[in-house]
Amino acid sequence: MRYQWASILEITGNYPDALRSYTDVLKSRDSSDETLTTLSLCGAGRIEYQLGDFASATQILETQTLACNGEIAPLLLGVHRAQLLVAEGHLDQAMRLLSSLRPSTTTLRTKILAAIYDIVLLSAYRGSLQWDQARSLGEALCQHMEEELFPYFAAYAHYEFAHVFSYKHSPYYSPPLALEHFHRALSHLEQAPFYDLQARIHLGLAQTYRAIKHDRKAFAHLQRYSNFRTTALSIRTVHEIKQAEIKLAIHQKALELSALENRYHVLEQQMNSALRTVEEYKQRMDEQISYLGVVAHDLKNPIAAILMSASIIERYGHNLTQADLANHTSAIARTAETMKELVTSLLDFTALSTGRMTLTIEPVHAQMLFDVVIEAHRVRAVAKSLTITKQYPPSDLYVLADSKRLQECLDNILSNAIKYSPLGRTIYCTIETHDQHLSFLIRDEGPGLNEEEQRRLFREFTRARSTAKGNEGGTGLGLSIVQRFVEAMHGYVGCVSRPGHGSTFYIELPRAQVNERESIGINASRVEQTT
Repeated sequence: MRYQWASILEITGNYPDALRSYTDVLKSRDSSDETLTTLSLCGAGRIEYQLGDFASATQILETQTLACNGEIAPLLLGVHRAQLLVAEGHLDQAMRLLSSLRPSTTTLRTKILAAIYDIVLLSAYRGSLQWDQARSLGEALCQHMEEELFPYFAAYAHYEFAHVFSYKHSPYYSPPLALEHFHRALSHLEQAPFYDLQARIHLGLAQTYRAIKHDRKAFAHLQRYSNFRTTALSIRTVHEIKQAEIKLAIHQKALELSALENRYHVLEQQMNSALRTVEEYKQRMDEQISYLGVVAHDLKNPIAAILMSASIIERYGHNLTQADLANHTSAIARTAETMKELVTSLLDFTALSTGRMTLTIEPVHAQMLFDVVIEAHRVRAVAKSLTITKQYPPSDLYVLADSKRLQECLDNILSNAIKYSPLGRTIYCTIETHDQHLSFLIRDEGPGLNEEEQRRLFREFTRARSTAKGNEGGTGLGLSIVQRFVEAMHGYVGCVSRPGHGSTFYIELPRAQVNERESIGINASRVEQTT
């Protein structure tokens, strides 16, 4: 009866009275009742250990030799001694002692002893930083204790297992998992008021919540920890609470240090990001060099064609008919014009990149300029049986732009529309007004662009698609130059496209307010077709 009362006092945290009751049991014990003596010794040793008096706990546990008769007493004393060694930090001794202990039978008592043994072993693994063994054993032990319906040992197993995830330097560090196992430990103690274990669980929750900056929850669990611990009615217990508060303050400083470490890691990540950016620029430079090789090839072919036609005229000119001479001369002129366009693109790109190009922003008649661009491409459109449809607002419209550069931009986009359109299709050229802005739209019925092509569309040295009809070449600078010109004119250029549904390119620029006397009267219809 006295032993039962001592156990109740220990469970409820009344350590001074529990210690006196265990002592009374030992004084009045029957020497033949070895199990009761062992349980009382272990109980007294546990209380001294909980109160931080390791020397007294060791003395109590060593009063009875481990070589006593039977299996229960040596196992029980040995496991408690190993637990004390773990608490003192003598992990090697604890591991050696645990390796010599293990129940050989499977009675209810040995099952309980095996549970205590595994919990102490889990604590030893954790203390010696054997994280893989600790995680493996903890996971199996928690499941086994829940299956055996041992609430106290299930709670203790989850409590020890939670520390595998709450320790900052553990490879399995995970505050959410630690919180999950701490809360599961509390749930197993709802029907069993083991105050000391509940107090330690609340302390673990307070420390874990503090680590993830949930200060209110941390303070609430610290208060619950204090409430459980002060029920011991012991000065030493209150002192232990103060020590716990000091440790928590030290832990807070450690967290602040950890925050500085995290800041260092952030800076390290930023540096790595900068290095990756440099690597991307290097890759971009390599890409540009590769495309410059393509440009050089595109210039080489026209030169070869010009040399061939010139050589034929030089050698056989006196034998050629006027029609043949005209054909060769025309071929030389067309090829030279192609080379001029390539070189102009490169010069424009260089001027834009170095900031040496100056634009003249002034009111420009939108419909008239668009007509000039369309007429310039009429022959190419007819050659591919393409229809160019124009649709303009009826009133004269003006935009603020550099006339020459805007013409180059529209020329580039319309040229691409003709290049990528299949034979016999339609290209739609439209002007739309939007409040203070005006938009030029060119829509084709070509193959369209996928998302990746649209992302790369306005990058330098990028060609929209390698399968242009007619295998027409280019520098890959056209749309990049268009974008820079439009942005320099305070506008925006974009593209809407889907594979198989064509593409719509648009240039949006600020509208210009022009008096009627200054405008050029254009009364012709704004809806017509050029075929």
